[in-house]
Amino acid sequence: MIKLTHIESTAPNAPALFLIPGGPGLSSGTLRSLDLLSRSFHLYYVDLPGTNGIPFDRERSLTRLAEDLADEIRKVSRPAFVLGHSFGGFLAAEAAIRSGSAIGVICVSTPFSKECQDIAVENYVDARSPELKVAEERWERAPSDASFRDWLSRYGGMYFSKNKEADGARLLARDVCSHQLFQSLRAEARRLGTLLSRLKEWRGRKFFIAGNHDGLLPVEVQKRDAALGGFSFAPVADASHFVMFDQPETVAGLIESFCATEGRTQ
Repeated sequence: MIKLTHIESTAPNAPALFLIPGGPGLSSGTLRSLDLLSRSFHLYYVDLPGTNGIPFDRERSLTRLAEDLADEIRKVSRPAFVLGHSFGGFLAAEAAIRSGSAIGVICVSTPFSKECQDIAVENYVDARSPELKVAEERWERAPSDASFRDWLSRYGGMYFSKNKEADGARLLARDVCSHQLFQSLRAEARRLGTLLSRLKEWRGRKFFIAGNHDGLLPVEVQKRDAALGGFSFAPVADASHFVMFDQPETVAGLIESFCATEGRTQ
């Protein structure tokens, strides 16, 4: 079951924008810094099973969730774009391709390639603070929504720019997340090796946004992934992995420019 939260646009004839959080297991609350995009889009925030009050009734594959979301996209009687943050970018891409009606996909800080995912693991290990190590051990001993939230809220600069670290930690510490969704989907990214080549062939518009100072995913590696998938690419200054939280107005402006044109941002 997928839950959609619709924020109506203030603009006439606005297209739709579906927004998918990362994690996996985070709720759409982590994307609400993009509410300002209601000035240009009808926003449809996506919550997956276990998050934001939805029961986690059973495990579902990313493919099954993509099919469910594609059904929702087809129901919208207006042009639709699909945005995904981090792991949510995999779901955004799959749903956009499968929908047959989405006209574009926007991926933010998505580790598409094995190289990018391996570097993320290395950077995580190298940058762990003592507090993060303790939280990780607590999560591994007793997985729960509470220990999951606590673990993620201590990522610090790996997730957020320096001046947004405290606010970012509070955002994740109160998120209505799902550790069960995380556990059921976390390995799927390793099994999506053909996704970039399929995106390259897909005829929809493709846009990739990355933080210039992402503490997990080097911007140059994200740029290479973007090129392999046929994406236009835009780096954002003074931003880490949660680009849209660090620089919401900049990210919103990039999205609006891309969706209003043929998306030639480089």
